[in-house]
Amino acid sequence: MPEPADPRDFLALANRHDFVKGAVARVDLDDPGLKTLLDELARSAKFRGVFWRLGDSIPRGLADLQQRRLALDLQLKPAQFPPAIEMARRFPELRMAIVHLGSPDVGGTASDDWANGMAVLARHRQVVCKASDLIHLSLGRWSGAELRPYLQHVLAEFSPARVMFGSGWPSGLPDHIWKETLAAFTQAIGPQKMEVREELLGGAAARFYGVEAMIP
Repeated sequence: MPEPADPRDFLALANRHDFVKGAVARVDLDDPGLKTLLDELARSAKFRGVFWRLGDSIPRGLADLQQRRLALDLQLKPAQFPPAIEMARRFPELRMAIVHLGSPDVGGTASDDWANGMAVLARHRQVVCKASDLIHLSLGRWSGAELRPYLQHVLAEFSPARVMFGSGWPSGLPDHIWKETLAAFTQAIGPQKMEVREELLGGAAARFYGVEAMIP
């Protein structure tokens, strides 16, 4: 079941499942009709924000998101940290979640760009980190031990209060179910105090998206 391309259909899917407390829809932030679309999507009580894959420039619709108090799930690569940092600087009230841990090159060539970029983003209090799609960050079969240094870095920079697990549902289907992504996350973070675990698996996300916490 791939994620519906139309954000209206995506929200309709979310509305059919009681366990879904909030939804982040894919929209075109450079669309001239963005304001009208956001107003339409806002009719769904579960609409919490939008997803955007960063390109070569800062999208035009960020002010509209900030004005509506919508969250932004931002996908980027380490080379795109400069515009992301500029976005955080320009829009201090826009809540931003850096998805997929900021796409580090797990198992690839070691580089300080990712670590330094995440550290700078962490200085902006409205920015959080989402540990999503971890099973696809590794070059081969995912390994909790291989992912652990990256989780440790974001936990140190953002603190557990600003790091959240992301299941990737439903876009990961049928390749994997959310339980596999949860296994990768829990193995990567290793043993944690109960209060830290509750933050990572629900508390941080509940505050960020304004929903009821659901602890696995």
